[in-house]
Amino acid sequence: MQGQADQTKICKVCAAEMPAGANFCITCKNWQDWRRHISIGQSSLALLVALFAVLTPLVQFIFSEASESRARKLQKLKFAISNISHNDVEAIISNPTDMSMVVREIQCKINAPIDPKYYFEEDGYGYVRWPTADEVLGPVSISYTLAEPTFVQSKSQAYATFQQEHITPVLIEGRRLVSGKSFVLKGEQISFCVLTALDENNSDIGVIVELSPIDIAGFDLLRLVEDGDYSEQQMGLKADHLSTIETVRGK
Repeated sequence: MQGQADQTKICKVCAAEMPAGANFCITCKNWQDWRRHISIGQSSLALLVALFAVLTPLVQFIFSEASESRARKLQKLKFAISNISHNDVEAIISNPTDMSMVVREIQCKINAPIDPKYYFEEDGYGYVRWPTADEVLGPVSISYTLAEPTFVQSKSQAYATFQQEHITPVLIEGRRLVSGKSFVLKGEQISFCVLTALDENNSDIGVIVELSPIDIAGFDLLRLVEDGDYSEQQMGLKADHLSTIETVRGK
């Protein structure tokens, strides 16, 4: 009797006798493990299958929309400068986004060398590199604007010529800003431009493009200082800048 008892057990649901190693009761049709707590009839199972069939394409659609939304966010306004000088900037503007843009202006930070002769080696063969910290006074800010704002439609390009409107001078005296804060130039002094635009939501858009060393070869620091918009209080600083340029170029 003891041997037969060891070979059987009681169903956890209906208390019927069943083999000791069995996990499914053939009397009440219930599992003996965690599955007995889940009761799914034929109608419920059919409902779940139908619900899964409906939700699957919906989930795929949501993920697809999320991916497309992320791709749209990665699309940004772009521009390339075809020509830049003291007087103007010629640029090609590309708008891959889903919104139209109104382009307004370009702001450039130009680190023109004090002495432009650094562009050339002694043997006369020209080469171009970025000026170093000891070859510049500091960045000059130049604002280029359009006579009329340029409208760049979605998925299109536009060509525009921006005219120089304002030159903010180098507000550096020795190694200090005019405001009094310390300012130390180090390493290569790059130059860059920022295109500003307005989208359909009236949000400001800014796009930065780094210039190449050859782009600043057409800038003369002496002319930039002469045309800079120094205030009356900054005329002494302007005189110092002009003196520095003349001294360096006279060597």
